[in-house]
Amino acid sequence: MKNFITFFAALAMLTACSGHLLVNTPSSGSTQRDDPNIDWEPSELWKEFPFNGKDSIIRFAALDSSGGKSRLRLYTKWEETLCLDLGEPGILPVYEDLHHLVCGHIYSECRGSGATTICRDGTPVCEIGEKEYLIGILPRGNDLYLLSQKSHNAGFTLWKNGLAIMAKDSGSVFGDLDEASYAPHGALYMDSGHYCFSYLEDPQHGFIFKDAAPVAFESENQIMDARMCGGLVRIAHRYLAGETWKGARLWNLGEGLAAVTGECTYLSDKKSLCSVCMLGDYAYPGTMKRIDDSGADLFYEASYGLLSIRNAKGGEIVLNGKTSLDGSYEYLCSRCVKLMADGPVMALNPLDTNKAPVLKYRNRYLDMKWVKGRVISLEAEVSLPN
Repeated sequence: MKNFITFFAALAMLTACSGHLLVNTPSSGSTQRDDPNIDWEPSELWKEFPFNGKDSIIRFAALDSSGGKSRLRLYTKWEETLCLDLGEPGILPVYEDLHHLVCGHIYSECRGSGATTICRDGTPVCEIGEKEYLIGILPRGNDLYLLSQKSHNAGFTLWKNGLAIMAKDSGSVFGDLDEASYAPHGALYMDSGHYCFSYLEDPQHGFIFKDAAPVAFESENQIMDARMCGGLVRIAHRYLAGETWKGARLWNLGEGLAAVTGECTYLSDKKSLCSVCMLGDYAYPGTMKRIDDSGADLFYEASYGLLSIRNAKGGEIVLNGKTSLDGSYEYLCSRCVKLMADGPVMALNPLDTNKAPVLKYRNRYLDMKWVKGRVISLEAEVSLPN
């Protein structure tokens, strides 16, 4: 009998903790580097920022549309390491959602007649079907695994080095390259040394493909997410008829445990969709927490807990249901946030296009004046200095 993590909306929703997360906007004149008469070098700014551990990796992809041309730029810390021209016939597209930052490389989907060419750092590496789009990218040694979905959101194709090794024309895959719970590889993910992805054949039946071998799962209720966690199948499914769920997702916490996040409303709850998190161990339901009364992007990290982020009217950014940033910056998408054990790393773009993007970490910030354009994605693996 398989172990399930179960949604249980009849549990009382508890008020979310006040939050150990608070990202403060910089106060004017608080440090010497706020002096506009001093032109700080990026490397000097970076030394002040707490990401200078020798094993730290911080990368940004930025879309630059200045000067009448579009370019995609890749930055590693303060250095530009790649610049790609976009938009000319036959080469890279200008649309930001067709570029994906994965493991230090930019993978681009270049739509053409008869096929879509996949480029890595501007160089073609393989082709997928013309009417398919990427939902998973997994480099593995010298091999490149890709998972694509049909444009009508039914069926999938699994590719290895440009060759289709599995395909279905119906059903749907859980996850994509824009969902935080499936970052950074999208619907393709590694578990216990195996590459996996989850496929729903109908609302109550599906398969987890583990190294392309199917592992069946099922539920009496509607399945909203499923994945392999430490070699064990974990399923999130609707529990009560009165529940309405949106964006329910499982997070792998290691050792076979998982958390569930989503937006839920119940028949007895007159409020709008709220962001909640439920943490469960095997068949035991966890505790639901109301974290925000409006839809938000959700992040979960085992040591830190739950984080919700959304933009509000007037340019404010709301973290865990509380306005934490003033109207100077914009939260673009989940690709611009990485939740670490001690807080979120956030790349924020200014509403004033004459200003530079800002990197925020807890109550610290870095004004990235050397970045050209607006940040559309980041990667962060941080080794904090002692």
